[in-house]
Amino acid sequence: MSEPLLIVSSLAEDDGIYVFRIADADGRLELVRQNNVAKQPFYFDVHPRGDLLYAIHDPGEERLVSAMHFDRDSGTLELINQQSTQGDYPCYVEVDPSGRAVVAANYNGGSVVSYPIDGSGGLGEAATFIQHEGSSIGPRQSEAHAHCFKIADDGRFAFSADLGMDRVMIYALDAASGTLTPGEQAFARVAPGEGPRHFTIAPNNSQAYVINEIGNTVTAFDYDAERGLLLERDTITTIPEGYDGTTHTADLCLTPDGRFLYGSNRGHDSIAMYRVDGGSGGLTPIGIELCGEPSPQNLTMSADGKLLFVALSTTGKILAYHIDQSTGALSMGSQTPVPQPMCSKLA
Repeated sequence: MSEPLLIVSSLAEDDGIYVFRIADADGRLELVRQNNVAKQPFYFDVHPRGDLLYAIHDPGEERLVSAMHFDRDSGTLELINQQSTQGDYPCYVEVDPSGRAVVAANYNGGSVVSYPIDGSGGLGEAATFIQHEGSSIGPRQSEAHAHCFKIADDGRFAFSADLGMDRVMIYALDAASGTLTPGEQAFARVAPGEGPRHFTIAPNNSQAYVINEIGNTVTAFDYDAERGLLLERDTITTIPEGYDGTTHTADLCLTPDGRFLYGSNRGHDSIAMYRVDGGSGGLTPIGIELCGEPSPQNLTMSADGKLLFVALSTTGKILAYHIDQSTGALSMGSQTPVPQPMCSKLA
């Protein structure tokens, strides 16, 4: 079996996408190749087949999603084609689990878009474009700001956390055509002013979680996978009681067995750690791990749930943390310099 890879996107002007080999149990990363094929990629996803990659980027006046061939042995990326995201500041892209469709979110544009994948792995013309309409109470919430677009593991529903509207928008996805339609439940709310950013569904397919950038909290939902419904259960803080500095959450990540959840704080510069109740899906704080350096942006879990990779976007590092399999606590492993890392994915 080949060694696992970690792919990392960089916002440094000429750096593009790095491919690393995860070389040991400490999370040490060895560079396989640096690719400049997609300029300043903010976020990307890997096709379930492993030989294709889709990245969103915003170079100059263009707002693009790029399809690329990926050669695992050499780490080489080769551009297939590009499509417009049809909105300002694209910030999130995901491939559906069947590998037939791609969805993307535009933050400044407050919109979401979907595309079919053709036989070559390229992107067809946009199948659906949906403009979010709404606002909330905060100064950053005068209009819609779609911040992620997460597809359920069965591929039937897609969820867009909209920071400006304080809503998780729910869509039914037809992967064969790449089209989106509003779900039976059009959206789930979070408390006014929370600012939902990233969303994930638990491995048991019965709970879901959204991390709220403005409120510095995580909201837990009961999830009805058959109908695509979300019911808010609880909201819990990501920062210590009494902390009054400026901080905003960024990402959240579950272990593969669903027992532990982690959320990143930029400003407090830490990782909030939670134990997940096996029955209710409720969260119990384990503690908060200080990163020691600024801006933990992106979280990526190793396939075996033993390592958590943290991208420090302003410091220019990928930190690898060991995860205690009994308690969920984190301890430092390896550190790897990467200029302005924004997103990382396993391959």
